[in-house]
Amino acid sequence: MRRSGPLGAVAALLMLAGAGAAVAQEPPWPEAFAQRLYEGRTEAAAALARDRLAQGPGDAQALYALGAAQFLQAVERLGQGLHRYGLDTRAEGPRAFDLPFLRLPVPPNPAPEPVSYAALRELLAQFVDDLSRAEATLAAVPPGPVALPVDLMRLRLDLDGDGTGTEAEGVAAILARLSGLSPTGPAMPVRFDESDVPWMQGYTHLLMAMAEMLLAHDFPQVVDLTLHGFFPASDLPGSALSRQAAEDRAFLAGRGTPAITDPRARSDRQAWLQTDEGRAFTDYWDRRNRVNYAGIAEMVAFAHLVRWPVVAPERMRSARGHLLSMIALSRETWVRIDAETDDDDEWLPGPHQTSPWPRMRVTPAIVSGWHDFLDAFEAVLEGRLLVPHWRFPRDRGVNVGRMFTDPQTFDLVLVVHGAGILPYLEQGQMAPGTTLDTAEDLLGEGYLAYFLWFN
Repeated sequence: MRRSGPLGAVAALLMLAGAGAAVAQEPPWPEAFAQRLYEGRTEAAAALARDRLAQGPGDAQALYALGAAQFLQAVERLGQGLHRYGLDTRAEGPRAFDLPFLRLPVPPNPAPEPVSYAALRELLAQFVDDLSRAEATLAAVPPGPVALPVDLMRLRLDLDGDGTGTEAEGVAAILARLSGLSPTGPAMPVRFDESDVPWMQGYTHLLMAMAEMLLAHDFPQVVDLTLHGFFPASDLPGSALSRQAAEDRAFLAGRGTPAITDPRARSDRQAWLQTDEGRAFTDYWDRRNRVNYAGIAEMVAFAHLVRWPVVAPERMRSARGHLLSMIALSRETWVRIDAETDDDDEWLPGPHQTSPWPRMRVTPAIVSGWHDFLDAFEAVLEGRLLVPHWRFPRDRGVNVGRMFTDPQTFDLVLVVHGAGILPYLEQGQMAPGTTLDTAEDLLGEGYLAYFLWFN
């Protein structure tokens, strides 16, 4: 059984919930469940799983299928909201950092509603609520065998709300966009089992933690002044920058550097700059420089605007709880993987099983390094280990746990500068500075993909 990130988990559910007490010509229940997911009908798949549960309330497969469908619905509803406001992940132009929740490859919307800070906060809050529902269902799955086969390449979501799912809205496309992992063939069979239950549950906690950390803070200027590149059809206060960038790119498309033929370009540059040739040359390079350096300017502006007051401190505490739960569930996932004796279309394989990604092997050293990372991360969140800061010797460090339990205005520049971490500076044992380096050495250049895969 293969496991596939949020997507893989979803796939498992697919085959999971078919049509148990189905109508005459409907296929068996796991296949019927999967077919609904292949068609991008997540609500129909969830309804099928609920029907199955009505017949057998403790059915582990049906509970897992329902939790997976609910997980997909959470991602789908977020995507539909972003589509409604015209998110364009393919648009060229100046952007701030590639923010995680703005990387969903939603289809283009020719007539979007205007986006706003309040609208994006509402989408994130709904995402947390939807994930919480999926997590509760997954937490109720009883111990015991689970077998949910699905072809990840066929999974679809309805990200634009038109009632159907296309290949561009497929789980494989989403996985590739979010993690850089690309399927290697036309099919990707995955068979989810009992070790995938805590894995998917842990993923819900990870995503909830990320959303809660944002919702704990107030950041309207980031939306107003730096997200215009993500929502090019909205009239945000910073949208004039995107319009100018689009005009410059259109002008430069297929156009080379203007030729210089007038000898005054060398002998009397100021006079030459007043000629048609000089003005064309200046205009070309003004536009070229605006296009080349706009992205850097956006990142500087984004960093400058990350001075976010805390408006919901309880959400930071909740985020910490989600991260600690994710760590515990990741450990449970690997305990279960270790106990497996099969090698049947695994998604997240142990060292004794076959990886679905030929270039991403799972070795004993990688598993051991992952557990070391979990241990260090947990100790940092609990304040037992401190994080070093470049402004101080290694007898003092940052208590990251208290940044969650006693949050204050988060100022990115001042955190890097040092003043922003002074309230959390303590003496104590430091987290191993080589933790991330070791992970990178073990996992290679694609270590971030492993982090997203393992959760």
